[in-house]
Parts: sequence; structure tokens; C-alpha cells
Amino acid sequence: MAHQFALYSNRCFCLIQPRPEAVPEGEVGTARVAAPMVSAEPTEQGLALMRQLWIAPGKPAQNGRHERMHRTLKQETAQPPRANLREQQKAFDLFRQEYNQERPHDALGGKTPAECYQDSLHPYRSRIRPVEYPAGLEVRQVGESGQIRWNSAYVFVGRALSGELIGLELVGDGKWRVWFSFYDLGIFDEQKLLIRSKPSTPRPSKS
Repeated sequence: MAHQFALYSNRCFCLIQPRPEAVPEGEVGTARVAAPMVSAEPTEQGLALMRQLWIAPGKPAQNGRHERMHRTLKQETAQPPRANLREQQKAFDLFRQEYNQERPHDALGGKTPAECYQDSLHPYRSRIRPVEYPAGLEVRQVGESGQIRWNSAYVFVGRALSGELIGLELVGDGKWRVWFSFYDLGIFDEQKLLIRSKPSTPRPSKS
């Protein structure tokens, strides 16, 4: 379910997220890092691009609102866990209905999320134009497993980008900056076959 949600978020034209939450800092594409929350920005391709904010390792209080929601969800749907997947899904559905439609929220002035929700003014595009990259960048398509082929090896980028094109810009000896549209995913170390997150920089303009 988490993977499908990430794919959906990546393809949306606009995701309502007033303030992107933070996630622990670490390497891109490893099990040591939780998947980042995403906020979406409409682009010329109509893609939702990820914006990440990092918190200090081992400091969940810096992401208190998100962690508090997880605690509530766990308390009301999974303590104890239901007997089977069907019953567990039913518990999630009931919680979602109560949380969004019935329960007043202090942060919303006593209103429910449903009372505050507004439809996006941006139309949903069922077919999104492929991302284009400047000449000189190596372009690879991310496979269903979240990997790209690099020479005779495979490099993990992230399953949320399955099916998408990414661009790699040579920035040093065996070092490549990895782009998804104009979003900087990090630096690819050709020797270690690993992508490490780096601060974002503007993508080079198309020639």
C-alpha cells in the first residue's frame, strides 16, 4: 500500500500539503531511511516533485504532528491487531471515516477535516508528458523494482520512481548528480553503486 501511495503521489498534478513534514536524514535508496513525506508543485510536465525536510536522527519529536497521528492510528486500529487482513482493512476504513468526517480537531478550530477540505483547482491529467533532460545527461528509465541499469550492474533509485526517466550529470571522477525533472535526488557514486542525498541545486537549462 505504501508503494502504491508513493507512485500515486508522484504522478499527481497537485497534492494538498500545506507544510511538508520532516523525515530522518540518511542515504537515498537504503532501508535505513523512512520514505519522505512529499509536497507537490505543479510543473510544466504536470508532475508532483518531492520536497524533503530532514530531522535529526533519533529525534522524532521534531516531527511531532506526524508521529502523533501515527500513534492515534495505531492505538485505534492495531492494538490489538485484527484477526485477518479483511478485518484489519475494515478497522482502517472505520477509522478513516471517523477521523475525517466525524471527529473535531483542535488544530482545525473544532472542525472536521472534511469541513475544511477543498477540491484542487488544478485538473488531473491522465496522461503526463515525459520528462525531458538537457543534452549531455545520461538518461535511464527506472524499472519496476526501483533500479536502473548501469553498465553491467543495477543501482537502486527508489520504487516511487518506477517507470520514470531520470537524468545523470557527470560532476566529477565517477560521481554523477541524479535528477528527476528539476529535482536533485543526490550524488551517484559509480564505484560504490550508491546514491547519496545532497542539498538541491538548480538543474542545468536545456541547450
